[in-house]
Parts: sequence; structure tokens; C-alpha cells
Amino acid sequence: MIRGDTLEAPTKELSTIDDWHVEGMESTLTIFNRRLRVAFRASTAWTISHIAYRDVPLVGPRGFQGTVITLAGKGFVGTGHGGEDVRRLFVRCDGREQVVKAGLTLQGKEVTLVKESVLGPLEHRAEVVFPAGEEFILYRYVYHVRYEIEDLQRMYVFMHCVDNTFDEYMVLLPDSTVREEKLDRDDGSFSLGEDVKSVVYYNDGEQVGMAFVYPEVYSGARKWIGPEKQFVGTFIWDRKYDNKLYFNSDAGEREYALGDEFAYHLKLTPFTAGPEEWTETGKRLSAETGF
Repeated sequence: MIRGDTLEAPTKELSTIDDWHVEGMESTLTIFNRRLRVAFRASTAWTISHIAYRDVPLVGPRGFQGTVITLAGKGFVGTGHGGEDVRRLFVRCDGREQVVKAGLTLQGKEVTLVKESVLGPLEHRAEVVFPAGEEFILYRYVYHVRYEIEDLQRMYVFMHCVDNTFDEYMVLLPDSTVREEKLDRDDGSFSLGEDVKSVVYYNDGEQVGMAFVYPEVYSGARKWIGPEKQFVGTFIWDRKYDNKLYFNSDAGEREYALGDEFAYHLKLTPFTAGPEEWTETGKRLSAETGF
């Protein structure tokens, strides 16, 4: 189980290997099966704090996951940056809804954590889906315009603090070409800054990878801060303790009217593969659509 900033074994035997289990505590919620474990925390507006696969840390707590925006003169709003008003939070387990609270325990074939919140000019519905019989996560994020959003500067729809041991990656570009790079500088540099279909990370020591796949090539932001295109579209921040992945949407550059809705989906699939095989696995996962 994932508690605080540590990884611990589940507190009970998994009676059905394909089932998802839910355990709620005072300020955390963990959803897990026999291989994949994901923890959420109240302190960052019920966004992800940890992800582990086969006991290998994939995503860690030294930063924030989820959606943040920047508004003119107000800085970041959302997740651990503050300013996100969580209005409703519940778990849907095999179609039945349960409010998240301490002592909550559930077991089922399909589980979804649903958060309804307000981020400045946007109403946000974040669904994190754990599908039946699978070992991946689906993110389904929807945004509803509650007032004019002309002051929206940046919108990081998806952020993931990828563990620093995942120091290789490949991307599938819009023209179907593949690019491979290393993430071993640990110097705070940025890479990518493009529109992509997917980003696939790999940890050679554990022979574990993870594929972040969009159902289509989303249009990212074209504006940036500073002389270099560091915050455009999908980009990676190569820090000492993680290789953080961002998707910066072009929502702030579009003309949305009151009542408009827009959405983004993401599929995160962990996998095992040898050093000569992981890119082929990554290419196969990157081609997926319709989720």
C-alpha cells in the first residue's frame, strides 16, 4: 500500500486477482490490484501522489499531478498550488457510488475516482478509471467554462512526476515517426516542447516502462515564457529527483464562450520489457485510440 511518502504492502490478501481494491483514510485514498497501486492525497486536491507497478515506483510525490492553470496576476491555481475548490468526491465501484471517507473499503471489477472541482473560470470533472481486468489507468478530464477565460495563460492538463530511474524515453510524433532520447542530465533542462501522440518512459534497471498515450494528437500551447520554447505542448523537465512530464494545452489561446465544454483523455499503461524490446512495446501502445 502507498501511505504518506512510502510504499507498503497491502493490508489484506487480494482475494480475487483481477479485482480492484479501494482503501480510504483520513487524507488519502489508495486503489490497487495485485500489480498496480495508485494513491491520491487530499493535500493536493485529491490528485495522485504515488503510482507503483510490481513494486517499482513510477510516479512520486515530490511535486504535483493533475491540472493546474495560471491566471494573469494570480500565478498557479490547482492541485498542490492551492485555489482549487473540490465540490464533490466519490468512488464508483461496479456502478455504485460511495463518498470518499476514512475507513472506506471496496472491492470490484471496475473502479473510478470522480472529482468535481472549480479552477478559476473552469468547472473541472476529473475521472480516473481503473478498468475491469486491466492494468492501466484512464484519465478523462472535462472542463466547463463558467465565465470568460481570456486571462488564462497556461493550462497544464496532465502532470506526472516520473521517477528519475526512468531515464530513457521515446515519443510518437504526428507524422508517425519515432524519436528516442535520454533523460540523464538531472540539470533542470527541458526537452520536447511539441505536439505528440505519446511519450513512453523506460527504466532499464528494472526493465519496466510506462506509456502515456493520448487518443489523438492534442494541440498544445504555442506561447511560452522566455527565449526558448520550453513550455509548448508536451514537454519534460529533467530534474535531479524526477523527469516530470507535462501537457500544456492551447485552451488559453482559444475563444471559449460561457457554457462551453472541452475535454482531454490520457491512458497510462505500465509494462515489462527487455532493453531490446521496450521500444516496440511502446510503439504498439502508442498506436491505441478510442479511449
